[in-house]
Amino acid sequence: MKTQMMPVEKIQQVLDHAAVITISGGNFKETVIYASKRQITFEFPLSSGCSWNASKSSYQVRFGALPDWVLYLHPNHRTTLCKLSIDIDQELPDVISNQILESYGSSILEGGKLKPSSIILKK
Repeated sequence: MKTQMMPVEKIQQVLDHAAVITISGGNFKETVIYASKRQITFEFPLSSGCSWNASKSSYQVRFGALPDWVLYLHPNHRTTLCKLSIDIDQELPDVISNQILESYGSSILEGGKLKPSSIILKK
């Protein structure tokens, strides 16, 4: 039986909320490059990385492959979406618009919600 897809509006709401929560840095780094060529390096602690890996595994067991766009988010925000998706039994859509991702990237940077040690920005 095919599960219901999480509405894009719900994802937008989660990302908008996530973008206003301060995230501290850590010893681990991941770099993402958005379609606009904006490059952000997220820094995060080991605990965030472990939580992300556990959430990703749980999502994959329940729904299968995780959509590629999720990897453009901070590991804490990926974890939030995976847990929500499992909790409400709605898988994430395979694709969301670049506009949503770019807006997310801009919000976390312009809102100053990532501590300076949490990101490295290159344009």
